[in-house]
Amino acid sequence: MAVGSGIALALSTLLWTAFLSLSGFSFVQLIQFNELGNVFKVFSSMAFWGFVATLPVSYAIAALMARHLQISQAYALAVLGSVIGLGLAWIAFPSLRGFSLAGVFYVLSMLATVYLTHMRIPELKKWVILRSSSAGIKGGLQVLGVGVFIALAGTALTVNVDLVQEIQDLAFKGSIGNIQLEEVAADLFIGTQKDQLAQLTSFPTYQALLSKQDPEVQAFVLTMDQIQQNIDSPAYKASVVSQLQANKALANTQSNVEQLVNQLPLIQTLGKYYWILVSFIGISIYFLFASLLFRPLGVGYAVLLGKLLAGAEPKE
Repeated sequence: MAVGSGIALALSTLLWTAFLSLSGFSFVQLIQFNELGNVFKVFSSMAFWGFVATLPVSYAIAALMARHLQISQAYALAVLGSVIGLGLAWIAFPSLRGFSLAGVFYVLSMLATVYLTHMRIPELKKWVILRSSSAGIKGGLQVLGVGVFIALAGTALTVNVDLVQEIQDLAFKGSIGNIQLEEVAADLFIGTQKDQLAQLTSFPTYQALLSKQDPEVQAFVLTMDQIQQNIDSPAYKASVVSQLQANKALANTQSNVEQLVNQLPLIQTLGKYYWILVSFIGISIYFLFASLLFRPLGVGYAVLLGKLLAGAEPKE
């Protein structure tokens, strides 16, 4: 049982790391705007969901170690099995070497799972495997979450200059993905003009002018009618877009962008602490998966494996 559980933990670790490598996921993808499309592709891939399905197996094995082995054996095999699994993955899947820091916390999370499961077992009379493994796996995933946050923060901090440049591009260079900001701005500008004209022509003072016969008054009314007709034309929108693009080209030099950034405290603050923001977003995604998928699956696997082990034990 003892050696077998260590081998099982190593193999399960190698299995979920293989799926993670095949998915192509990386921390950089999670924190950069221009990688969001790739992140969605990763999250929808079969390899990623293979990772989601197999990671909890390792936590289930660690929880069962705490129940079926001496605690010292469980600690030793939890460390040995997870380290061997990660070591093999580090050799077999070079793309995962950027997860090395998170890997250290994975090993610590195995210890936490064993410890917390072991501490809960004496307190329970019913559904021992279910409740003890739930507590242990929850704690283990929280320890792993700390490692994921630190790894995310470290990655974001190293590329923070690039991330700030992305913010400036979004704010000042006129496009977000396939959306041209000049088109959006032109629609808003024209809509405002239409509202203003509608309010102006609805005033009683203007309505009184409609019945006047004075040539200058009639010319003014005719001009207003023509403006209202032209403002909805594609040609007018095109001229507004062209003017906005010309203004953007004038303003969008590096020196002008830097001046604008320096005059906007929000952009300065966001640029300074952006690495913290994206790290919290990333860890929120992790804990969402942990609470909705990793923990329930891990507990389910622990219960199932516990029943299989109970059935395999020799009866007296």
